[in-house]
Amino acid sequence: MSWLNRLVDTYDNCTGEIGKIVMVKRKKEEIPLTPLLPLYHTTQSAHIEITLDEGGNWVPLGAHVPGRGEGITIIPCTESSANRTSGLCPHPLFDKLAYIAGDYLSYGGKKKSGYPDYLRQLEDWCASPFSHPRVCAVLAYLKKGCLIHDLVEDGILRTGENSQLLKKWDGAREDTPHILSVLPGDQADAFVRFRMLTEPGGEPRLWMDEDIRRLFIEYQRSRQEERDLCYVSGKYLPRAEMSPGKIRHSGDKAKLISSNDSTGFTYRGRFTEARQAACISAEATQKAHNALKWLIDRQGWRNGDQVILCWGTENQPVPPLQTDTFGLGDALGEPLELPVQTFAQLAGRLNRALSGYYGKGLNAGSQTSVIGLDSATPGRLSITFYRELQNSELLERVVRWHATCCWQIRDKGEPAGFDDRGRPLYRTVTFYGAPAPADIVQAAYGPMAGEKLIKATTERLLSCIIDGAPLPPDLVECAVRRASHPPAVERWEYRRTLDVACALVRKSRNDRLNPRQTGSTYKEVWTMALDPQCTDRSYLFGRLLAYADQAESRALAGDRKKESDSRHPTRLTNALRLKRQFSLTPRRTWSYIDNQLTYYYRKLNDRGSWFRGEIAQVMSLFLPDDFSDDRLEDVYLLGYYSQLALLRSKKEDRPAGAEESYNH
Repeated sequence: MSWLNRLVDTYDNCTGEIGKIVMVKRKKEEIPLTPLLPLYHTTQSAHIEITLDEGGNWVPLGAHVPGRGEGITIIPCTESSANRTSGLCPHPLFDKLAYIAGDYLSYGGKKKSGYPDYLRQLEDWCASPFSHPRVCAVLAYLKKGCLIHDLVEDGILRTGENSQLLKKWDGAREDTPHILSVLPGDQADAFVRFRMLTEPGGEPRLWMDEDIRRLFIEYQRSRQEERDLCYVSGKYLPRAEMSPGKIRHSGDKAKLISSNDSTGFTYRGRFTEARQAACISAEATQKAHNALKWLIDRQGWRNGDQVILCWGTENQPVPPLQTDTFGLGDALGEPLELPVQTFAQLAGRLNRALSGYYGKGLNAGSQTSVIGLDSATPGRLSITFYRELQNSELLERVVRWHATCCWQIRDKGEPAGFDDRGRPLYRTVTFYGAPAPADIVQAAYGPMAGEKLIKATTERLLSCIIDGAPLPPDLVECAVRRASHPPAVERWEYRRTLDVACALVRKSRNDRLNPRQTGSTYKEVWTMALDPQCTDRSYLFGRLLAYADQAESRALAGDRKKESDSRHPTRLTNALRLKRQFSLTPRRTWSYIDNQLTYYYRKLNDRGSWFRGEIAQVMSLFLPDDFSDDRLEDVYLLGYYSQLALLRSKKEDRPAGAEESYNH
């Protein structure tokens, strides 16, 4: 129950945010975020807004249809109405026409009317010590049973020749009534909210009236008599009979806490009643679920039905977990794309950046929680991952992840035109740091990976970030395998895959040599910079492949300068085309690649001699028995990448005598 405790604490610490509706821009339009709801309230999208006077009388032409994004309404609800499906169960104040209109059936309503049940429930509220004059005014008006008639008279609802509500609009599209454009189905399904004429400075919107909210909460509490031991608070309180839904979005029917009836075998054999397995008070359930819904919409990371949420119980800002280092820098307001070469450099920069959170209310000793949610069926939501840790501990582990999984990452950015074959070109962003978990999944399994595989891998990576667990060896192997086969993927995808694979290989290799909790003493054996003294056979073979790739690329570039690009289209070099085979049988494949290089050496003239000399120097580093056909280990990618990066680096960044720069 610790996750429930943390969510209840969050709700209690954020009471100042209750009822606030915040609009954000998503996909080029303004939409409302899920608000932090008061107890015994939920949200609905209103299609019609009606104005009454304080005596409960209709105000002519006072009704209208809210604009797009303006219909979000916080409404009072009961446990039953918040979870209603097909049966009749009215909300206490605002509801659909089928519940609040006494003339619903007269205007062609096809469903069973909930009007008698609605009136009975509202009358009970108004007869209690917790009634409110405005609520009584709404009751007085609705008792007249003429709601749809008045809406038709005001031109809000449309009827046909038979005086029945229209099901669809058959006229010109430009003349479509507003209600039928907002609610293209049955007009009788329209949800209605009320406002009231008031003195200047008063709150006309009943759904935003704090007094009405407070009185309804007290009214609901007064109706709860049966008490039981709450497993969250440890007190005897009115127990919850149902658990709220709509956790991940407004149409979400999956619940975190639920039980079948006595024939479903959920608890039979161990308990006689479901509440004996777990009993939670109504208010603890309401607070926890309201806080969870609010947090997910504000800062949750979504992958289909999967949600990953990191939050602080005091509403303090927390660093994002599902982004790469470049995105983390954007979130911190401190760009991190500058070149770094070591763990210490990046860790120091991240520590300075993350320290800004302490100035935003993030205390080192306060609590942070991370939860993963997913649903196997439409009605059941499960917790797949949960951790609690101190804020200082969270920041330390975020720094460790981004610093130890660091590599030069080229990220596919915004489209920037098309090439001569009509393929889109992208403006890439290059930074030094860790790739995002989503990029790691794509590098390992490709863009066509199944949803279940993506979810499972994301959770495994979350454990690597939060717990400092080692990278899964199978994940690293899959990324290395795809990075070793350039012909199988697009050029930009191969480059991204190679970057990510090198980051994973470097981290997995270095982590084996360091304890999990190592911080400032973290030893880097495998670095991003080229290690010219390394005699690991796989690393050396990777360097040879880089020289072969660059030499052929230079020769092909010379051909493209002399002839038109259409006659000499860009193609993969032999080194890239045979990269997979090279990793399996390096000696035999190198013999073939080396023979092919003879032709390109002649085209390069003096530069060809330079390449010959560099390759000979690398060959001299092999031990006698290492130049064999034994399969290469994953570090050959580090040797290949580091050597190629040095060959393509800017002139001022290269050591004396290094070959002239060329980027393709």
